[in-house]
Order: sequence, then C-alpha cells, then structure tokens
Amino acid sequence: VRCVQETDKGLFKNSLLNPINQKSLHEVPKFFKTKSKAQTKRQLIEYRTNSPRFKFVSRMKKVDFSKPDMVFPIKVPLRYGFNYVPKRKRAPIPLTDIINFQAMTGNEILVNLENFSQFRPSECVASLYELSKREGAEKVNWNEHEFVQEAVKNLKRRLGQFSATHVAGICLALSSLKIKDPEVWQILLRESDKCLYACIPREFGYIYLAFMENLDMTTAAFRERLAEQLPRHVKLMSQRMITDTFAISVKNKTLTEYLFDTHYHYLFWRRSHWFGAKNYPKIIRGLVDYGYGPEDSDFWEANVLAGIAKFVDKIEVEQEIIEIIDALNYAQEKFPEMKIEESIELLRQRQVLINTVLKNIENGKLWNCLLYTSPSPRDS
Repeated sequence: VRCVQETDKGLFKNSLLNPINQKSLHEVPKFFKTKSKAQTKRQLIEYRTNSPRFKFVSRMKKVDFSKPDMVFPIKVPLRYGFNYVPKRKRAPIPLTDIINFQAMTGNEILVNLENFSQFRPSECVASLYELSKREGAEKVNWNEHEFVQEAVKNLKRRLGQFSATHVAGICLALSSLKIKDPEVWQILLRESDKCLYACIPREFGYIYLAFMENLDMTTAAFRERLAEQLPRHVKLMSQRMITDTFAISVKNKTLTEYLFDTHYHYLFWRRSHWFGAKNYPKIIRGLVDYGYGPEDSDFWEANVLAGIAKFVDKIEVEQEIIEIIDALNYAQEKFPEMKIEESIELLRQRQVLINTVLKNIENGKLWNCLLYTSPSPRDS
C-alpha cells in the first residue's frame, strides 16, 4: 500500500509541474463548429481546383432555338464545373515491341520501309496499308517508288509464310497502293486460293474486293470461286463491306440471281436504314445498274426511299446529302416513272438545316470561346 501511495503522489506532482496548454482552454470541440454554405462551397472549389483528380470544364447552357426573333451569332452563357478524372493506371509493358505505323507520317513510314526485310508479317501489312491512307498517297505512282518496290520484292519471297489474315491484309494494301506487278499478284492469287477456307468474312471481303478491282491480275476460274464463296460470308460482313461487294459485283456483272434474291435483296429489304448515309448512294446506283426498277415499286417506296427518312435526322455533313440526291437523280434518269420527289424534298430540308442552324450553333460556340469574359470559379 505504501508503494502505491508514493506512486500516486509522484504522478500528481508531475501533473502539477507540467505546463498548461492555453490553446486547449479556448478550443471549441469540432462537433460544436458550424460552417456556412458559402464557406463549404469555397473550400470544395479550392480542393477541386488544386486536385489532379478533377478537371475544370465549361458547358453551354440550354438555349431555345425555336424563338422566331433570334439573331445570330448569339451569346450562349456557359456553366462552369469540375469533372472527376479517375486515376490513370500505368500502361502495362507490352509483351511484343511491334512498330506503331498509325502514329507515323508518310515520310516516316517510307524511311522505315528500308528495314522491310526485318518486319514481322503484321508489320508488313500495317506499313503498306497505313502508307496508302496518308494524304496525297493516291497522287503518287508507287510502282516506281524505290522503297515500295523493294518491299514488294521482299513480299514475293515471304508470302508463302503468311497466314490467311496477313495474306488478306497484303491484298488490301497492294490494291490501295495500286501496285501492278503481275508476279506478286500471281503469288497472292495462289496463296489466297489456299487460305480461302480459313478466312473470316472481313478477310474474305478484302480478298474479294482486291481481285475484283484488278481483273487483269486474276483468272476467270478464281473469280468464279470467289463468287461461289461470297454467299457464305456476306451476311456477316460490315455495312461498308456489304455495300462495296455489291457494287463491285454489279459493275463486273458477277452478281447472280441467287446471290441477289437470297442475300443482298433480303439485307436491303430488312435493314435498309442500317447502311446509313455513307453507303446509300452506292446501294441506289447498284440497284439501278442491276435493273431493279419501277416494276418493283413496292420495294423502292417501302424500303429504299422509306429508309432515307429513318436516318436523315442523323446526317450532319452536307456532302452526304448531295451524294444521295445525285444517286436519286441517276435512278430517275434510268427509270423516269420512279417517284423520288418526297425523298429529295426531305433531304433538301435537312440540307438547309445544316447550312443554317447547325452552322450557327458552331459559330456560337466559337464566339463564346473568343468573347465570353465572365469570371470563373478559378478567379474566386
């Protein structure tokens, strides 16, 4: 007991000798504190402004464009706010160091073609195809270009090692570059003939379009085999691929009655609006060239012309409307009995809307960027 008492006396003595924290006497507990809404909002804005997890953005407020007394350009007020940006994860280290030709310019691709013999098959396809997509590539005669010709010579030795996917990609690339070397096309024909059974619909479409566009580089027997294989793939192709194969088949007169009635006609009948404004001109011209005219007026009125009304509100490019109107006029020249006035009037209305309201909205956005001077939350 004596030891305990002495210990208690020592603790009490030490507590008296310790200095008193004056701040703790006047500090208000946290659960008694109150904040105004303005203070809370200021602190929230300050936190989001300095935090990398939030991005400062501006949005246009809703404007009623149906008012008859509106004068353009208009001043659309902006609304400021913050968007949460999730933390970016570090990109995983790639297992293979494949060259990314999509991020290169045309000259950079040509410089890399000097090492074409060291490319993987996928890099061979990507380099030539991306070169054909660069601006101005259609104006160059690639049959006389030194680097491209060296790449073609290398392909002659290596094509036998490529898979069906790579063979189809090479067909697409050489057709896009308009290569006219008979030897490489003969090797491609032989390799394509071997791997037709292993092609998926997209790859078969590349081979079909490449050889049908270069008839002098193929044989009649191979064209017949391609036409026989087309019904097996056509329903699983994309909208653009279906349209292109239909147009080239009509042009080369390889479209059989069975293929049209069982496949293309069914697709155009059931899903005409699915093809969209970009593919519609080719479909209309192909149907006219095939001879599908006024005697099938029910099909034209209930499907082809009616399909325009289903996607016309989604068109935002004036050139697409012009191409559809030209295709309809082409159809009326071939078949004067066809009634296309309502469809053309609908397209003209959309064209006027694009040239007035939509362009004024874009101009209004530009004026807001240049002239809007109201303070933002960052200035507070």
